[in-house]
Parts: sequence; C-alpha cells; structure tokens
Amino acid sequence: VIREHYGDVIEKSIDEELKDIFWDLLEISSIYHDAGKIYPRFQYDIRKRIDVEDKKFWEKYKNMPKIPHNYISPIFLSRKYFVERFGKLAKAAYNLVVNAIAYHHEREESIPLTSDKIKSLFKDKEALITELASRELGISVESFNYAYSKRIPPERIKEDHKYYKTYIMLKGILHRLDHSSSAYVEIELPSTSFLPEKTIYYIKNVINAQPREFQKECQKLQNKNAVIVASTGMGKTEGALIWAAGEKAFYTLPIRVSLNALFERVYEKIQFKDAGLLHSTSREFIDELVESYEVAFSIYKTSRQLSRKLIFSTIDQLFPFAFKYRGYEKILATLGYSRIILDEVQSYSPEILAVILQGLKLLSMFSSKFLIITATLPMFFLEDLQKIQDLEYREYYHDMKRHRIKIVEDTILNVERYIGGGKNTLIIVNTVKRAKELYQRLKETHHNVKLLHSLFIKKDRREKERAIINLPKNAGEIWITTQIVEASLDIDFDVLYTELSTLDSLFQRMGRCYRKRELSGNTPNIYIFTEDVSGIGYIYDGEIHKMSKSLIEELDGDVITEEEKIKLVKELYRKENLQNSKYMEKYKKAKEVLNAILDYSIEKSQAHEVMRDIKNIEVIPEKIFFENQNLFEKFQNLVGERRVARKRKSENLSDIEREFYKTLRQITDLTVSIPIYRASDFNTYRVPESYADFLRGIFISDVNYSSEEGVIYEKSQEAFMMIG
Repeated sequence: VIREHYGDVIEKSIDEELKDIFWDLLEISSIYHDAGKIYPRFQYDIRKRIDVEDKKFWEKYKNMPKIPHNYISPIFLSRKYFVERFGKLAKAAYNLVVNAIAYHHEREESIPLTSDKIKSLFKDKEALITELASRELGISVESFNYAYSKRIPPERIKEDHKYYKTYIMLKGILHRLDHSSSAYVEIELPSTSFLPEKTIYYIKNVINAQPREFQKECQKLQNKNAVIVASTGMGKTEGALIWAAGEKAFYTLPIRVSLNALFERVYEKIQFKDAGLLHSTSREFIDELVESYEVAFSIYKTSRQLSRKLIFSTIDQLFPFAFKYRGYEKILATLGYSRIILDEVQSYSPEILAVILQGLKLLSMFSSKFLIITATLPMFFLEDLQKIQDLEYREYYHDMKRHRIKIVEDTILNVERYIGGGKNTLIIVNTVKRAKELYQRLKETHHNVKLLHSLFIKKDRREKERAIINLPKNAGEIWITTQIVEASLDIDFDVLYTELSTLDSLFQRMGRCYRKRELSGNTPNIYIFTEDVSGIGYIYDGEIHKMSKSLIEELDGDVITEEEKIKLVKELYRKENLQNSKYMEKYKKAKEVLNAILDYSIEKSQAHEVMRDIKNIEVIPEKIFFENQNLFEKFQNLVGERRVARKRKSENLSDIEREFYKTLRQITDLTVSIPIYRASDFNTYRVPESYADFLRGIFISDVNYSSEEGVIYEKSQEAFMMIG
C-alpha cells in the first residue's frame, strides 16, 4: 500500500546506489523482524498467559534467560542469501536490515550479549526452532547466523553513515508497518478525494468567493519550500491546503483549540473526509464532532498511526524527532515523504523555534517540503532557515485600514475611565492575575462583564469560548481575556483595550478587532496601555518589550497598516536588536543543546517532555469532583463492565465502549491545567485506584474554584502571576 501511494516520493529519499533494492530490503525486514519470537523462552512466556494445549511442553524452557526477540531475529538472516541476491551491495544491504530489525524495538540500554552466548542457548534446540520457523513463519532455516554481530545488538547507524537516508526510511517504515499491523489499520489509507480541488470548490461555492492572489501563489509554489507572511483574513488556511498539492501532509498549529476548529472546518465544511487529528486530547474532540462511534474511533486510531492523508497536529506530536531519541526514525521517515505546514510560528517560544529549525535541517536531506505561514516572523529565524534550505519568501497584506492606535500612559486597571458604551469591547491583559483583578473592578459598575482565561475547567472554558465566538453585534458586552484569544478564536470586536505586549503578540491581539472590516473616521479602536504592565520579565522578554514600546509609541494617533505591522516586527526581531536579550540567549542555547545531543541518547518521553515544557499538571478541583460523584461512580461501573465484555467478547461491547469513552470525555471536561508549584500548595492527590489507569496524569486538588472566576488560589495570592 505504501509503495503504491508514495513509492515515487519515498524513492527520492533513498541513496542512489540502493534505490533499486530498497523495497526488497523492506520486504525482508518485515518478514524477519519478529522471527526471534520463536525463541523458546518467549514462547513459554506467551503460552503461560493463554489457554493452549501444549502449555506444559514449554515449561521446560522457563529458566532460559529473557532476551528481547528483536536481538534474536537477525540470527535467521542468511549472509549467503544476501550475496546471491544483492551481489556487490550485499554487505551494505545486510548491515541495514540487521540494524533495522535489531532496533525495531528500542531498549533503554544495550545488553551484553555475545554471539557465543546465543549459540550456547540454542544448543540442542535448533531442530525445534527450525520446525517452528517453518510452521509458524514460513521461513526456511538452512543455518543459524550466530556471527551476525560480534556484539548484540550491533553498533547504531548515525547521521554520518554513508546510507543514513536509506536506513531512516527502512527502519522508520518498518516501525510503521509493525505498529499499524498491531492496530489492525493500513499503514497508509487511500485518498477518497483531492484536497486542492475540494478547497477551491469550498472557496467558490461555499463562501462564494474567488481564489485570492495569495492562494494562487500557493498553487505556484507547490514544488517549493516557502515562507509566507500574510495578514489576518487573507485566507492563509485555504492557501496552505492548496499548496499541499494532494500529497500526504501534516498541518501544525500551536494551540489545540485552533487545531480542533481547523479540523472541524476541513472535515465538515470543506468535506475532506481523509483528514485526521493528532494531539493529547484529540479523541475527546473527534468523539464530540463525529456522530458515529465507529467512524470517530477509526479517525482517532488512524490518526495515531499517521495513516491519514492530512493530519492536523500539535508540534509536540511530531518535532521531538529533532532530538534523535531512540525510535525517532518512524516520525522522520514519515515526514520525509510528506508535506509539513507550520502555521502561526510566531506563537512558539525561542526554544521551540530552535527545535523546528533542527527538525527542518534533518528533513532537508529527504524529499519532504515545508510551508511556513504566519502573521509575523522573526527575521533571525528566517535567516537561519535560509542557511539550511532553499526557500521562497513572500509577503502578503491587504490595503484595508482596520486599526487606529491610541497610546494610553496609564495602567489598564483604570480602563473604566476610557470605555465607551454600547460597543462590543475586548480587554486583553498579560496575566491571569491581572484579568481577575480587572474583572473584580469592572463587575461592580457593569452588568455585562465576562471573563475568559486558561484557569477554567475545560467544560466551562468551552462554553465561554462559544459565547465569545457567537457574540451578537451590538450586544454591548465587555470581555476580559488573556492572550489565549490571540490566535485561537475567530472573534471580531468593535474596540480593543490591551496591555502592551511584544509587537508580534500585540498585532495578533489587534486581529481580534475589526477582523474583516475597514475603519472609518478618526476615533481610535485600539487603546494600548503602557504603564504598570503585568508579565514583563517572565512572560515577555524585558528588552523586547522595551523596544516594542519605543516602536509603537511613534504611531500614537495614527492608522497602522498591515504592511507597517510586518515591517515593525522585522525591525524588532533583527539580530542586532536582540543580541543582549534573554530571548536570543534562549534560542542560541537551545540550538547548542540540540547540536550537542548524541544520537539515541534519550528516550522518546524525555524529548516529548522538553517539547511540552511540562510545568503544569491536570487537576479536577475537589469541589467539582464531589459535585459530580454520580459521574465518577458511573465510570467506575463502566470500567468493570468493559473488562468483562472484552474478556467474553460480548455482542454489546461496542455499546459499552461508546458509553465508556463518552463518560471518560465528560470526566476530562472537568479538568484544568495548573502549575505544579501551585498544586504543591494544596492537597493534591490521585484519582481513586479503581479507575486510575484510565485517568493517568489527572489529579484531584482542593484548590477553590468557581465557574465565574475559574481556579482561585487563596494561598499566597499576591505572588500569583501566570500566563494565560
């Protein structure tokens, strides 16, 4: 299947000498990779857990040492066969296959296992093993290749190896074959429709428009790596989908809410049913969106196996491969024959930008293509990209004048003095603490004040997000929010009052006001408060914030165009301006660390932790836990019912599964992410043991909570400042 759909593009990544034999090597690897499972001790361990007639026969092998089957499998590979089949390429072919098989399961450490040791273990058992290999695997064993390595496992193949690219593809696709077969899904699903065609139809017939110049340019750039900086409302998403050219593609965004909305739009409105969703809570959203349980589960499962044509994913699901953790070949190989769309990269930390750079550097060896589309982009990052890849750079901005700026030399806590009546008013501050403080002030004098930040349980936050998205015109509501609205929500307010942030963040905030409307008259619709600004020094770099203030103050009272916004961000993020900033220091340090990491020196989980920058934990406020006891009791019962139904293979298993995951989704809807250091200030404990396995990483905490304000820290309240 994978050769049928992606053979041509995969072969572009194979070293020239090995192109004609690559698929043969993959076939051999797939046939022999699990051959080591016929090792007698492995057979004993399997049979003792299941009800089979010959269980007693295998008990005599229970004292044999446990050896990972992947280290034994290469013993069945015949050097003679490789010479006969591949001639002068036999040595290279054999070495690649042995490595791919020996490491198709990654172990934390290599075990000191010599060929002589293996030979002694197989003594007097060769006839049994030969018979098993023939009967169970269809493998004819002429002799045992005990000398496949002087040390088992063999030395790893690294980036400086002559056939590194071929090895990545061989081992990576072998991983995919192994995992997809275990999950009972195809390694690559056939496409049911053509994405660019679907997208253009959507533009013309659903939103009743014509493709814009930006989108037409994306079509021209389909065979190029490209970086495109474009204003809000230019149709970046549709342009990116056209650029994907109907090939396998991964679309990344920094925020799960945005990713969910984009998946829904493509799946439901553009009607591209080959789309998938991949992030830590994707199953919950897919189950909620797709009515059929079977279809929803299939989308979830095939997304996890990377089998779908277009997958929307958070960056942490893909780019940890840049750390070259043990087993990274699976992701690198898959991305190596795919297209990667990186949207809104300005939202990433300098450390994550460094990881993206390292990842794109590795991918430059393969046949993949990438497109970066963003509203703003640090120029130093573009310069670094140009050093590793040939790419096209474009800027697109519309002429619509949407924003007139007023600089307010005051604290935003005094915003009430400036607010007019009757307008839909958006207030964005830099910390949750400041948002709550301001909410307490304004609700005393205004009946229509709403609060949105990151410290609400998922259920409440989703309801608030729906309310702000569906806000009627002329509702006259005041919404106080944090930077969570900068890129995640499609909202359009009449006026914005904001604390000064860095320019890239500030311009994202402006995009939530007069989103697709032209401003008339001389009255400002953007008020920027520059005094007593919260979050400086730990949310926003102090030096960059200071430069942002200096640059934006020059535009006081003026209309700011989209072109000016792009130019200002370019100026702000010039290397010369950032030399002494903590931002650039973090970026440079991250690059140094990535370059210094030894191949295969870390676990996959460690790489993911770095990408996620794990400083928070998921908790259910104790008050919410007790208010929903019936839900937790129901889930506990379903855990038992599901276990019995699975064991008995009951006819109603699918109904129980559906209710199980529906209830699990309702429970995770009661969680909120809080800093670990905050959780330690309270009584924070694990969920009941009877269902703890299904709620891993979720704790109960006696933090105070209300649906009006979210999490309330009563201890050390004055010290609390946190990014939203």
